Amino acid sequence: MARVAADGTVIMPGHDGVGYRSCNALYLGRTATRAMWLMPDATTIPERSLQKVRAGEPSAEHTVRRLLTAGATPRRPDQSRRDWVTHTLEEVGAAKIRHGGNHKFAWTIGPRHQRSRITIGTPIIRPYPRRDRRAPSSASRRRTAAPGTPARTPAAHRSA
Repeated sequence: MARVAADGTVIMPGHDGVGYRSCNALYLGRTATRAMWLMPDATTIPERSLQKVRAGEPSAEHTVRRLLTAGATPRRPDQSRRDWVTHTLEEVGAAKIRHGGNHKFAWTIGPRHQRSRITIGTPIIRPYPRRDRRAPSSASRRRTAAPGTPARTPAAHRSA
C-alpha cells in the first residue's frame, strides 16, 4: 500500500514482493485486512496501538508521544482515555484507512529432489501480485497527489 504525505511526498511506495519473486518464493496470497490510522506525515498507527492507549497499558507511551508530537493536546485529568484518543485523531488530521493485508510468501526447504514432493500447507498457490503504480486515494485526506501525478484510488488486489 503506497503512502503519500499531505505535501505529496511519497513516504512508502508499497511493494509487491519483487525480491521474493526473484528468489522463487511461492505466493500464498494476503494476510487479513485491518484498520490503520494514516497520519498527515504518511506514517501509520495500528488500531492495536490505539487500543493500548485507551486501556492505559504501560506499552502505550510510545503511541502517546507520537500523537503529542503530531500536535495533539495533552489529555486532561478529567478526560477519559477513549475520548482523548477519539479527539486526538481528529485534531491531528489522522484518517482511518483499510490496509489490504500483507503479501505472504513461502519457500520449500530441503534437498532439491525432495522439494518438488513437499506439499505447502495451503492448497492454493497464487500468481504473483502485480504492482499498482497509481497514486493512493487522496479523497479521504483532502490532499493533492504529488505534482504531475493524477490523484486516483488504488485498485483492489488483482490476480494475474
